[in-house]
Amino acid sequence: MNNNMQKNRVRYISSAAFLTIAILVAINIQDGEAGATIAQIRESMKPIGDACIPETGVCEEMLAKTQQGEFPADPELQCYYACVFKMMEVMNGNDQIDTDMVMDKIDAMLPEDLAQRVKENSKICFSKITSNDLCVMSWEFTKCFYELDSSLFFFP
Repeated sequence: MNNNMQKNRVRYISSAAFLTIAILVAINIQDGEAGATIAQIRESMKPIGDACIPETGVCEEMLAKTQQGEFPADPELQCYYACVFKMMEVMNGNDQIDTDMVMDKIDAMLPEDLAQRVKENSKICFSKITSNDLCVMSWEFTKCFYELDSSLFFFP
């Protein structure tokens, strides 16, 4: 697949994931509760994960183990999470995680009580990032997020 086709595929999947999340939020607002549940967010993130697997070459067995808290320092796994962050559109122009964008998306997607917990954990994990490498920092954040409270873990 050439580079332009990959970029268009990423844009399409990113837009589709955003649309899915927006629909979930709209459904919950109609039900009287703003925001989606962690399970709904996790489900809506699957297309992003599915797009990042072939892009990074990460082993699906390794990915499955992350759902149980195993995050080996594997370059393909690390770059998988960088891909996820890019597709979530929370990176700035310098390929760094934009904390303001993350917080805005959390507020838009989750009910207030849940959003507060996710934001608190996100702030802790942002402070624990030690690398400037996009792949490593994305992995460090994701690993930290799971370790703080696996019940809030929504990454694919």
